[in-house]
Formats: sequence, structure tokens, C-alpha cells
Amino acid sequence: MYSFKICVVLLIMLHPVVQARYAWYGPGNGYAYFVIDINLSYGDAKLQCGYYGATLAVHAPKDRRIMKILEEHLTVLTEQDYWIGLNDIQREGRFVWEDGTLLTKSQENWYPTEPNNYGRGEDCVGGNHAGSLKWNDYRCSYGKLYALCERAL
Repeated sequence: MYSFKICVVLLIMLHPVVQARYAWYGPGNGYAYFVIDINLSYGDAKLQCGYYGATLAVHAPKDRRIMKILEEHLTVLTEQDYWIGLNDIQREGRFVWEDGTLLTKSQENWYPTEPNNYGRGEDCVGGNHAGSLKWNDYRCSYGKLYALCERAL
């Protein structure tokens, strides 16, 4: 048991925490946001946000007005695709936010023809698809998106 604890502690200590290029920014919705600007899978993005006491963004992507404010202040959001806290891992076509709430029709911001589950297994959602600021579904293992992180103020 003792050696197991040592292994866990070592793994935690050795796991790199990525530094974000941008400071936290609060657009006035009770949450602060920042971008981890390296290529990550969905799972790694969640993990990296967690190191900052944050989650993948949920509240800003639900509100296009707040996203417009973020895009003006965190300009990398207009340059690179990024993970948001939305997926249909549990049931295909039933998108659930990381806070456990279901995606509503009024919140949807899909790129035309998305979500399409292309090639099966596209269960995680990223923003700014093709520079459009719209959403696309990706394979969760796709390691080429940044992370939009969020934490309560």
C-alpha cells in the first residue's frame, strides 16, 4: 500500500501543468476564462483546466453574446479551434454539458452540416471550426485543439 501511495504522488508531481499565454478574463457573467494554447485531446484539456481549478468552458458557449466578448479579449479563440465542455459520449446525438445539463436548441451554434459524427466516434465538441466561430464534433482523442477553460468568480 505504501509503494502505491508513493507512485501516485510521483505521478502527480511529474505530470506537467501547461502554462496559459493569457490571463484570466471575466466577461461579466460570473465566470473567468483563459485559453491553454497547446494542442490537446478532450481528456487532456479537461485535465489541464482542472489543474487551474477550472473546467472546460460551459457557461460562455451557451451564450453567444458572452462568446463575442471573449473572442474580442482572447483573440486566440478566433485563430484556433478549441475544446468546450460539451459531448455526446454517453448517447450519440444527446449532447450534455460538463455541468450535467443538456444542450438546448437555443444554445446550439453548429457549423453547417455538423454535428455529423463523421466516421463514427465524434463525441466531443470544439469551437471555431474552419475559422467560423461555430462548433464541430470531433473524436475526443483528436489532439489538435486548444482548451477554453472556465472557473466561477
